[in-house]
Amino acid sequence: MALVLIFAMVQFEKHLPKEWNEIVGCADVVPGGTGLKGYPFSSLVINVGCVTDAHMDPCDSSHCLVIPFGPMVGKGESSWKGAELCMAEVGVVVELGNCQPVIFLSSGLTHFNLHGKGQRHSLVLSTDKAMLRFRENRNDWSEHMQI
Repeated sequence: MALVLIFAMVQFEKHLPKEWNEIVGCADVVPGGTGLKGYPFSSLVINVGCVTDAHMDPCDSSHCLVIPFGPMVGKGESSWKGAELCMAEVGVVVELGNCQPVIFLSSGLTHFNLHGKGQRHSLVLSTDKAMLRFRENRNDWSEHMQI
């Protein structure tokens, strides 16, 4: 999983440099931010076997990174099939394989996943929009911080 995460972040930086720099800029101003498990993302969520309703994430600063994982079809009863990621406005259904990352605009696209069979989980990394304000003025504490 670590190599997949590194690959995904390299691709994010390469193809979306403005958005990447915005997220890195947020993480770098947080005390201990470079030690975040999902650096440079400030949020890391592990979804275990869940199906999501159609939604946007208005509190995300922009993009999120999703990496599905779990046993694959043909490798036991707990393997998974289906549970595709859907993005309503663009009419896209993405069939993701095990540990196949996807980066998308979670704050601006209605997204959900379809029902599937087996055990499918996902690692979701994002940065909260409030981090943009913190980066700019440390939530009005910048004059009081001694870092």
